[in-house]
Amino acid sequence: MTESNTKQEATKSLNTVAMILSNFLKDPNSDRNKKVNTSGARFSEIFRNNSAAGELLKLAGFQYQHP
Repeated sequence: MTESNTKQEATKSLNTVAMILSNFLKDPNSDRNKKVNTSGARFSEIFRNNSAAGELLKLAGFQYQHP
């Protein structure tokens, strides 16, 4: 796993993972909350250098699917 370069990047990554998981927990039956748009700019910005954040999503049960 690679580490975030800065504390700010790490905080942003963890906040994004927390938001994704929180949305899922609020409504686990919603298909919208079961998927993450990996081709979006926000995802790319947050996760390109932070495989640890992606690993947290995998551990939570999310699976990568090619767009």
